[in-house]
Amino acid sequence: MVVESLNAPGRRSVAASSRPWWRTIGALVATCLSVSVLVADASPSADAATVWHVSTRGSDSASGSSSSPLRSIGEAVDRASSGDAIEIRGGVYRESVQVYRKALDIRSAPGERAILDGSVPVSGWERGSLGWFVDGWTTQFHADFGAMVLPGYRTAGYPDQVFVGGEPLFQAAGGDAWGPGHFFHATGADRMWIADDPAGRTVDISNRSWGIYFNEAHGSSLTNVTVRRYATERRHIAAIRAYADDLTFDGVVAEDNAAIGISVIGDDVTIANGRASDNGYIGIHADSATDLVIDAMSVVGNNRAGFDPFHSAAGIKTTRSANVTVRHSDVSWNHGPGIWTDVSSAGAVIVGNLTESNHRSGIEVELTDGAAIAGNTALRNGEAGIWVLESQQVDVWNNAAFDNAWQIKVEEGPRRDVDRVTIRNNLLGSSRATGAALLDVNDWTENRSAAQMRVTADHNVYWRPSTSSTPVSRWGRWPSSLAVNTSLGAHRSNTGQGERSVAFAGDDLFPVRAAKCRDYRGVETLAAGAPLPPVIAGVVDLLAGLVPVPGPTAVAPRLRYDWPLDARVDPAPAGGLVGANGMRHAVRVGPVDVVPNCA
Repeated sequence: MVVESLNAPGRRSVAASSRPWWRTIGALVATCLSVSVLVADASPSADAATVWHVSTRGSDSASGSSSSPLRSIGEAVDRASSGDAIEIRGGVYRESVQVYRKALDIRSAPGERAILDGSVPVSGWERGSLGWFVDGWTTQFHADFGAMVLPGYRTAGYPDQVFVGGEPLFQAAGGDAWGPGHFFHATGADRMWIADDPAGRTVDISNRSWGIYFNEAHGSSLTNVTVRRYATERRHIAAIRAYADDLTFDGVVAEDNAAIGISVIGDDVTIANGRASDNGYIGIHADSATDLVIDAMSVVGNNRAGFDPFHSAAGIKTTRSANVTVRHSDVSWNHGPGIWTDVSSAGAVIVGNLTESNHRSGIEVELTDGAAIAGNTALRNGEAGIWVLESQQVDVWNNAAFDNAWQIKVEEGPRRDVDRVTIRNNLLGSSRATGAALLDVNDWTENRSAAQMRVTADHNVYWRPSTSSTPVSRWGRWPSSLAVNTSLGAHRSNTGQGERSVAFAGDDLFPVRAAKCRDYRGVETLAAGAPLPPVIAGVVDLLAGLVPVPGPTAVAPRLRYDWPLDARVDPAPAGGLVGANGMRHAVRVGPVDVVPNCA
């Protein structure tokens, strides 16, 4: 196997990309198409690509044919030439694999799933003073995350991981609380302690720091493969590193890794129809990427280790990237923002997603130039459902935001001026008796008004219970004082906005079709919204000029998982994180996706 280079490949700059940030539906579809190649069974031929076969029952001295498969994926990668395919039989493969400067099609066998696993089963546990221990565990990892870790979660930056019966334990350090759900590595004695009785259960300990690395492997693909339980160090950053152009990941699962599930530095990368869940830090990360598409993904339960969600921890986090599309995905229950674009990003398209119960905002567009946020459903997030922060040219159309701390928030700060934010055809509501304004537009430096920011809001629907004191809006008018508007009439009078908006009060006037089924489309009796401009019509796949009712144009995605939805942790409110043993498994909640009479 090729020894991994610790240096990321050279990248061309994306900051000055000349490509338009909006794309037609045809171009989006074209991004997802894969190129067919002629394949033949091993051995190699000058005229046709080769299919190399791998099985847990194979041998690395075998030919690699379907009847004589190899044992390791790494051996197949070493033997393969650019254009070849590697077909992996179902099973667990405990290895790290680098694909270097080859275009390979790596896939599980039809109807099967290969698992790249960064842990090993460990037996021989003995009873001791702290619980149960095993001696001779010499594997150590480098911990170097510093300020990225929350107070009280200092071991978040330690990549070590232990799983008992498939459940991750929380790492304790000297002086930390100790009890069920914890483990401790006494490195000086090479002894691993767990507080849980291992009798009758498997115990797996992570012993590898990365899973698969596409290093300048332009044109490669990965299909229906799971990558899990890697003790990802900062220098390796992610279990799956997609550091190449023209990559396609389809049906890929990245779960239970110590830091990031999937990291992208490259152009024209597509990640679709898979899951990034329960990773210690971030589910999907991208930096200096162009034309990244994240489609129909489940990105749930990430930052279970306790990294700082105000620094960078999130479900999806992109920085210095252009033309990133996140669509039709469930980005929920992450201990940080759900979808977060930041640091000189441009041309983001965030369309048709469900962002539910994230610890911070559902969708956060920060320091971003150009974004279309359309057709999303944002529910019960710890901060704003949709938060536009120090960004320009942002279109917020036909979203539903309910029971978040704020529903839609536009905020200017000291780093960059807000300029031209358009808010149209959205449904905003809160069932709380009192709370923050449904729509909040402000400059926290108290220098510029919403009018100077060119923020406009109309054709929106505001809903509150009849007894609620939640304001309709809070509107910056600096240097005059903020206007806190308790009614739609006051909002219109004090902002000059919302002439065609409507407000409802009372439970019997809830303006969505079927909230229990996550159908937050506006009821058909609502007045028509604003006509869709071409940029929005393109991303929601409707005709330009169409006049829909306010709200999403489709039902929020409800994607399926290998583990049941009722096994998710109830995320903490804004005051803090849940649970001492790593958040995902600390508190079980009700069956949030088992709803009667929902198709």
